[in-house]
Amino acid sequence: MLFRKKETNACPYCNALLENIPTRKSKCKSCGKYIFIRSGKLYTEEKAKEIDEERRERHENQHISSVLTQLKIGLSAYNKSLKNFPHDKYEVLKMAFDSTENKRSFSSSDYNLIAITLSQQGKDFFPYLVKSRRTELKKNKENADESGLKLIAEIMCGPDCCEICGQNDGKRMSIEEALNKMLIPNKHCSNIVYKGLCRCGYTYTAERDK
Repeated sequence: MLFRKKETNACPYCNALLENIPTRKSKCKSCGKYIFIRSGKLYTEEKAKEIDEERRERHENQHISSVLTQLKIGLSAYNKSLKNFPHDKYEVLKMAFDSTENKRSFSSSDYNLIAITLSQQGKDFFPYLVKSRRTELKKNKENADESGLKLIAEIMCGPDCCEICGQNDGKRMSIEEALNKMLIPNKHCSNIVYKGLCRCGYTYTAERDK
């Protein structure tokens, strides 16, 4: 039995030849169904959704792999948790981070990276953001103590900071006081640009330079 080979300019539903190859979603004049375009090719709605999901999953896997590499977390820790939560890879990423944290220390930038990553996925990021700032403060205090210096930490809020964060902008204090008060990050930050992810930080000067 012979079948007609589908043409590149044929409707993916009814195989009717199209007068013009569409460049965006359009309706077939023959069957009335919508034709979807992906990478210049014509697809049914169902197939287009499959392609979109494959792309989303591929991008998600690439992103997670990149984050794992930057955090120097092995795939074994990630894959171990993935078996229990196959449909929530970012939750698995958080679990892999937590389990690795029990074995070694992370830097301030590491905590900041996981906080940003979780924030982008609508997950609870704040505990990691706090650890990022605390780790930074402690590291600077250690370096200052080794050098025989006493540092003053000054809160720096960018031009896009929210009103609450702005009230702390420019405040100066010892690192010990900063660790006790933890004025930043602000859990109730309403920054629109970063969707509530407080981006305020510190600058440091030696006390004798005040």
